[in-house]
Amino acid sequence: MSRFQSDPNGPYPYRTEHVELPVTRSPADYAPHYPPSSFRQDQDELDYDHYDAKQPPFDYAPSQRGGYPMFHKDPSYMSDISDHTAVDRSPQPGLPVQQQLAAEPESSGFWIKILPNSMACRLYLLTVLIETIVDIAIEVDLLVLLNQQSHTSADRATQLEFERLPVYLVVFGLAHLFQLVLALDAVHAQNTLQFLFLAGFNALLLAYAIVQASEIREFVNPNTPGLSHIPVNVMTTIIAVVIGLCEIGYIVLGWKIYTEFGWKVYKLLGADRSVKRMFVHLQVFLCLIKFDQFFFVGFTVQWIFLVLGGQEQQGSEYYMTIIALPFSVVVLIAGHVAAHRERKWLMGVFICGLTAASVYFIYKFYRILKSRDDPDFAPVFKSLTIFSVLATFLLFVTFTWACIVMHNFGRGLKARVAKHKKGQASIAMSSRTGRTRRTTNMEAMAAHPHRISID
Repeated sequence: MSRFQSDPNGPYPYRTEHVELPVTRSPADYAPHYPPSSFRQDQDELDYDHYDAKQPPFDYAPSQRGGYPMFHKDPSYMSDISDHTAVDRSPQPGLPVQQQLAAEPESSGFWIKILPNSMACRLYLLTVLIETIVDIAIEVDLLVLLNQQSHTSADRATQLEFERLPVYLVVFGLAHLFQLVLALDAVHAQNTLQFLFLAGFNALLLAYAIVQASEIREFVNPNTPGLSHIPVNVMTTIIAVVIGLCEIGYIVLGWKIYTEFGWKVYKLLGADRSVKRMFVHLQVFLCLIKFDQFFFVGFTVQWIFLVLGGQEQQGSEYYMTIIALPFSVVVLIAGHVAAHRERKWLMGVFICGLTAASVYFIYKFYRILKSRDDPDFAPVFKSLTIFSVLATFLLFVTFTWACIVMHNFGRGLKARVAKHKKGQASIAMSSRTGRTRRTTNMEAMAAHPHRISID
């Protein structure tokens, strides 16, 4: 029959073809048609055969929990996989998390552990190292030159000067090595006040270098070349210029480091002002101990080689002075340990040692003033006076600060620092064993790939 019976002049085109209407079907025609039983059996075997197949064993770590492997390819229901895409649901071998982390190479080498992370600290250490190398190299050149000049002089006074100047050069070189060690210690301990002390110490080295240059030029021709074929006046000028330029670098970099370490100190101590004040007292005390050691060693070396070493017969004072040198080191170490561990009895021993050292330097200063008119003692009068006065002054200041630090014992500073170190140690232990929070979360996600971790 015809589907359209409309007028050819109507609004729609006139259809002339003959279209058959669909035949009405019964509900049975729409029932699902299943394949034959043989085909259905093959399909079932096809679906489950690979689960019954013997799979090769996988070596999972004992610590890995059951569940999907880490790299199991499960189809995502949000993807555009069509119904006709074949999905491989067979177990896929995944690498355990601990083995995967262990396979990663170590990112921290030897120099990474030694050098600080801060660029300002690295530049600071580089500046100290350059100053130490340049000045000690020039000091060695001057020592060789003075040794050659001493054999050509017949005057007794000049001979004494040539014996005295090398000792000053050695003390000056030891001061640079001491400065380098303290710079490394300041960066490692993050002692901000120690950078301030080092800037002041370097300023004293600058003044010492200027005085030393004038004394060397007085007894050696300024135009005399050394081993490096550089005149004496040029070498002594280079020392002063290098120290002056490095002093500017110490001030600028020290301020930068102070601002960087300020936040770390805040994280260490918190916002408690009393704890901060006690921490500052501790830092000043530790700095005073280190500089006490230098001035004591510097004075003892000069006293042994310039005063006692020139005597024809060595008396008991010579050997007592030598014994006092290691004894002073033990006393200062005791003060360092007592301040950190808050041991009052050990701090009492340290204070008694400071008292004995103060009496020793006062006696030496009296000897210096009494022998100032001695012709053999006159050349070393200025240097020994400066060292003895500075050492005595530092001992009195250290004595006062030791009493302040001992008064702060038991007020919470030790517990606060120990708590911070315990937290840092746990973090370091976790990083060494690979059991950090990130690692734990990765293992949990490896066992449960569809689990969401808020951590």
